[in-house]
Amino acid sequence: MNALTDQIQKSNTWQEIHAQPDIWRAWSNDFSAEAYKSWISQLGIKEVWFCGAGTSAYIGDIIAAGLPNAGGIRFRSVPSTDLVARAGYYLKKPPNDLLIVNFGRSGNSSETLGTLSAIEVLAPSLPTLNITCNSDSALAKSTLGRSILLPDACHDAGFAMTSSFSTMLLTALSIFDTGADARYNIRRLAEHAEAALPVLASQILGSEVPSRTVFVGSGPMAFAARESALKVMELTAGKIPALWDSTLGFR
Repeated sequence: MNALTDQIQKSNTWQEIHAQPDIWRAWSNDFSAEAYKSWISQLGIKEVWFCGAGTSAYIGDIIAAGLPNAGGIRFRSVPSTDLVARAGYYLKKPPNDLLIVNFGRSGNSSETLGTLSAIEVLAPSLPTLNITCNSDSALAKSTLGRSILLPDACHDAGFAMTSSFSTMLLTALSIFDTGADARYNIRRLAEHAEAALPVLASQILGSEVPSRTVFVGSGPMAFAARESALKVMELTAGKIPALWDSTLGFR
């Protein structure tokens, strides 16, 4: 167990998980959502589609479930895998008051490139907001709409998305959760995470490796559960089965 513990603590993912409070705290100081809120208001946006693949899609799921019609805007999660597969269905006659938000850690995935291409061909005048962790990516350099570049520390070296997922989520919430004090909330979240991580780490390192895992949650937390299950499957190469469901829906 000691050798395994040492291996875990030296991994990129372990270190990136524990780096999140400092990343969030610094980002709360550096990022201002007001210009983006003003831009969205000036455009008269009434519907937002959140696009991404895998973990980046789950960001949209969480927001759409957690902020229904916030500020008079309809939120919808449209995974980029779905949009690319049925581009004509989604983009031939999109709503006139639509904004597409693209999430991407690398900003260079085939789904991201396909989404940008579909928008450029079928709906080039559609406003877009690109949120990415890679300043050298196609998503960051896209001439479609505006881009938000997260700190370099968010471009995870580990296979599993950690600070990239959480910081893209917090960035979008800063813009679209109109009734919240985002800077204060992010700082408080950083404080709570800083206190919780050592406790959770000691519990995990002192426990047996599970044979299977199940994550449950209600509302937006159901999709956080989905993300958690994916993390287990990714980091164990599928050796530990992981399920997710709503709290009352699990059977």
